[in-house]
Amino acid sequence: MALHPRSMAVTDQTDFATFPWAAKLTRWGIDLHMGVLFGVANQIVLALIAAGLVTLIVWGYLMAWRRLRAASGQRFPTVAEPFSQLPLSAKIGLLAGAIAVGLALPVLGASLAILW
Repeated sequence: MALHPRSMAVTDQTDFATFPWAAKLTRWGIDLHMGVLFGVANQIVLALIAAGLVTLIVWGYLMAWRRLRAASGQRFPTVAEPFSQLPLSAKIGLLAGAIAVGLALPVLGASLAILW
């Protein structure tokens, strides 16, 4: 809907029925992603998917920690050794990439900083 700035009269209106297919699919995809399309059932499914992702992430870190701990024989192992074996150009490239991602996606950048 477009309004005239002074009189607030409706100057143009577009109905969902006149949208092209790509616009309709985009709208439905956004509504599905936000949990609006099918109400509470959609929100429950999204919550289960989020819980599954969190579980897989934690499980992956635990498996990696256990494997690293078993391989190194240390109680608190670190992953600094493989990084220290990289050539200087690879280290600089990795650092530049991490900084670029951190600036483009601040929440991911904060997670990278915490993980590092």
